[in-house]
Amino acid sequence: MSERIAGKIGLLVTCQSWMGQVMRNWNVLLRLAVTVVAFGIALVVCPAYAATRVALVIGNGAYQSVPQLPNPPRDAADVADSLTRLGFAVTRSSDATGDAMRRALVAFGHAADGADMAVVFYAGHGMELGGENWLIPVDAKLLSDTDADSEAISLKSVTLQVSRARQLGLVILDACRNNPFAAKMQRSLRTRAVARGLAPTEPTDNVLVAYSAKDGTTASDGDGRNSPFTTALLRNIETPGLEVTFMFRAVRDEVMVATNREQQPFVYGSLSREAIYFKPPAQSGGPVATTAPNAAAQAWEAVKNSNDAGVLESFLRYYGDGFYGDLARSRLAEIKKPNITASLPPQRALTGQDGETSVQFGGPPYCKYTVTLKNPQIAATADPLGMIDKATLSLVMVEDVVPPCQFAPLGAKRHSYTGSGVIDGSGAVTLTFVPAADNSPKATATFAGTVVQGRLVGTLSVRRSDQTGNLAWKVAFNLK
Repeated sequence: MSERIAGKIGLLVTCQSWMGQVMRNWNVLLRLAVTVVAFGIALVVCPAYAATRVALVIGNGAYQSVPQLPNPPRDAADVADSLTRLGFAVTRSSDATGDAMRRALVAFGHAADGADMAVVFYAGHGMELGGENWLIPVDAKLLSDTDADSEAISLKSVTLQVSRARQLGLVILDACRNNPFAAKMQRSLRTRAVARGLAPTEPTDNVLVAYSAKDGTTASDGDGRNSPFTTALLRNIETPGLEVTFMFRAVRDEVMVATNREQQPFVYGSLSREAIYFKPPAQSGGPVATTAPNAAAQAWEAVKNSNDAGVLESFLRYYGDGFYGDLARSRLAEIKKPNITASLPPQRALTGQDGETSVQFGGPPYCKYTVTLKNPQIAATADPLGMIDKATLSLVMVEDVVPPCQFAPLGAKRHSYTGSGVIDGSGAVTLTFVPAADNSPKATATFAGTVVQGRLVGTLSVRRSDQTGNLAWKVAFNLK
């Protein structure tokens, strides 16, 4: 009897122990299940591209050997914030030395390996040296052209790192400012020149390189918080459904307007027909579609209001077939019409520079003349198509003979001309003038320029030929 009771007690203890283990394991399983569910929710909530987009953002302004740049650190900070909102894992570097830039670039290359998108944004000084482009750290001195290899970062090394991304490698350079290092830099080779701006580049495969100013030109640092280029970039980069190549075209248009066409951004490289977005188009559900019809529709939304023929021609190369291609061709034909808004106000007289311009011609064994032209005035009227049928030019011509000469000086005479011309779609004006019948001596004139707030701005050239048809003299005015 006692043995049976002891056995039941032992069995009870064993059951209790087993139940305790089950409960403990159940708690573990329950926590695991909660974790899996939470992880699943995170996958649904977080963008699918968050772990596959990487960016390195560098803003160099506190240069130690040349005047500082105020905007690059702010430009870089704002771009980094924008890329973070777009789901990029962003590495930031402000006022980076050469060592810091190299370390950051190497680490970034490892992160970019296999990522969907890899972006490097750099704001600061850049330079071309012997055909190669360099990004300049804040501690660089660059006393000689041979110092670039050890003190600066080559653009080639940057493009090599972003090329490790699967879908898109992108380098954005707001770095074409005037180079302050060039004036004091010693040259080891006369042929290794320091050029203005940056040199063109030829990235391969899936890499694009965007310059804030076209090769051979310089960019403005701007007077506001950001440079004109970064301002336009920030305005467009988070636009839903704006395909990346068309995004840069929108940036180009805005910068050219903001700088009065003095700065033209430029993108080097080419991509496949796959639509690539910083911020995909809004979807009601399901994955982002990238089929050709949807991509064409999204691209058309980005360019349909553009006044740049090059943008529309590029659209037609990608999406020339079908409905959106027809819309693009119609828009292209529309913007290539003469610009009616550039027409001159009716009967508006446009006056050139004050003062006078003189030239001398002739000389032994011939008479020597001094020709002075004064106060040129042009009046013109354009029709709605930009045609100018009745333009007039008047000026005072003074011919003085330098003694001794057998011919008496002709003195001062008012000359008048009639002409015609055209205003093209871009607002450029060309006029050709012939002298009135009573003009003496005979001279012809041409004008080439633009219309600015109802005024002709450009170059007026007046020329006279001798009796054999050869040029006797030519005077040029800059009309303002």
